Amino acid sequence: MRIAIASLGSRGDFQPMAALAVALARRGHDIRLIAPHGYEGFTDEPGIDCRTVDYDLRAELLSAEGRQLLHSGRNVAAGLRALRTLSRRSLRPACEGLGEHTQGSELLVCETTTMLVMETIAELRGLPCVPVMLQPRFPTSAFPNPFAAPPRRPLPGWANRLHHHLIDQLIWQAVRSLANDSRRELFGLPPWPPLGPFAQFRRSGRSLLMAYSRHVVPRPADWPSQIEVTGYWFLDHRSAWQPPADLLAFLAAGPPPIYIGFGSMTLVDPAVMAALVLSAVAQAGCRAVLAAGWGGLRATRLPANVLAIEEAPHDWLFPRMAAVVHHGGAGTTAAALRAGLPSIVVPFMGDQFFWASILAQKGVAPAAVPQTRLSAAALSRAITLALGDAAMRQRAAALGTLVREEDGVGRAAARIEAIGAGWRQA
Repeated sequence: MRIAIASLGSRGDFQPMAALAVALARRGHDIRLIAPHGYEGFTDEPGIDCRTVDYDLRAELLSAEGRQLLHSGRNVAAGLRALRTLSRRSLRPACEGLGEHTQGSELLVCETTTMLVMETIAELRGLPCVPVMLQPRFPTSAFPNPFAAPPRRPLPGWANRLHHHLIDQLIWQAVRSLANDSRRELFGLPPWPPLGPFAQFRRSGRSLLMAYSRHVVPRPADWPSQIEVTGYWFLDHRSAWQPPADLLAFLAAGPPPIYIGFGSMTLVDPAVMAALVLSAVAQAGCRAVLAAGWGGLRATRLPANVLAIEEAPHDWLFPRMAAVVHHGGAGTTAAALRAGLPSIVVPFMGDQFFWASILAQKGVAPAAVPQTRLSAAALSRAITLALGDAAMRQRAAALGTLVREEDGVGRAAARIEAIGAGWRQA
């Protein structure tokens, strides 16, 4: 099959889709992998044609609106205002790029960042489209919508289900006019109904793939049969990548350090954050690897027990760590779980609060330290707990074994093949 797989999100959004592309290419399919600017040459796997859209996510996240989104925390209204502004700038290049790069495809696969556009293209061309969720975003009485910070107190089942619908509607209404204008102007299609495509999709009974582990978030009993929780989709680092000499030397010079990095999150003041982190490490008395990430978490002077890096593949680095301090993004959370390590989560926005809550409930992380309340003392206490709690470390190791035993991406690839075969026969 000729399959187009698209993600216009951060590394944590895009990399699972790249893992799926590799798995499908190795099964003999012709894959078009579509990404934002900056991901050129992300994979050299035979059978994958990697294309990019004229959309620079990193630049957008460094803009005033991007910073407002990433630092919205529990303020849903502020996050939605920023989302609308960013969507106004990104929808047209996304529509044009995805429309061009999906030409000739027989099946489309999308995740949250491309779902509205890819569903529109599928409707226009009469193609099957398989949505992917990196979070359990489907109404259930078991837990609230993961795209917003969980309520401070547990909700009854009916309220959890209502919370899903409410958050989905808030997101949809924030981009509704922009999405419908794009459908009409660029694709000649009528607008979606006032309540949006979500309810329409749920009624359709079409397959939906959830790319995370059932051992982390068990499949709710009230979900319909078309939802498949596959397990995480991991893409291991390329053999051509080699760790720098200073990183190897640092790892060999003492006990396993902790990892500290906030991925694609921008920082209000990187120098202040770096000083806070170094103070927390000093108070905890541990070694640390400090990853700059998109936020530029760097310090000009480092003590001997801290090494600064730009980045390193998580599948290589994390198994050599003692714990992981991160923002709670779906991708980094998955990598920490796979490595069997405790996490210390500093959530900034959206689903990061959900994953922080889940890890704490599973007993593999201390309570989250939201970045709006972050201090050296609070971070130090969380690091000390994660390093010193033997039961937490045992639970993290056991959960890591379960996560590694799953073949999430293989299961997803097989399901997509079945969907494509069924579509051809229909």
